[in-house]
Amino acid sequence: MGLMQVMPKTAKDPGFGVAPLKNPYDPVENVRFGQQYIGAMLKRYGNDKEAALIAYNAGPANADKWLKSGRNYASLPQRQETEPYVRKIMGGFSG
Repeated sequence: MGLMQVMPKTAKDPGFGVAPLKNPYDPVENVRFGQQYIGAMLKRYGNDKEAALIAYNAGPANADKWLKSGRNYASLPQRQETEPYVRKIMGGFSG
């Protein structure tokens, strides 16, 4: 939902110290939520950007599975969506 493409269940109960998303279609609130959630994922995965992005896109449980698999994208249930998303975002990082 909204700019940060937040899933309804995550918006309602994000966990990780992130305040729930009250109005997913308020751009300011939606971006606030997305920033806090990706920040929480970066903290959870020790600033591992790739793992944090997988957690943001596919959920932390799937990111944990991916790490346990030796970073094998085939272990992700939505690989066709998640892998291109992560590769695209990772390509935008410098240094």
